[in-house]
Amino acid sequence: MQHLESARFSKIDRRMNGITSHRVFEVKGNDLVIAVPSVLSKDGKISFRMFDTSGIKQGDYVDFCFAYTVTNGRANSYQAQFLGITPSGFEPENGQAFTN
Repeated sequence: MQHLESARFSKIDRRMNGITSHRVFEVKGNDLVIAVPSVLSKDGKISFRMFDTSGIKQGDYVDFCFAYTVTNGRANSYQAQFLGITPSGFEPENGQAFTN
């Protein structure tokens, strides 16, 4: 985890480690709903149960590291690691919901 934490602050390290930024659609208590690619969800969002969502609000961008397998164009399983709020300057451009 420590390696990924430090990798969040360099564009090259983010790309090499698969760190992506995702818009927060909703925060309800400890549930966080974020934007994701259609390979992970038909409606483009996934809900995560978090230990602590304090400091995260709708419209923020958060960093995740996803690992998944794809069959017939859809992820059949995935793992996600929350890394924190996206550092300034790494949010998606042009209003995109997430980075690739």
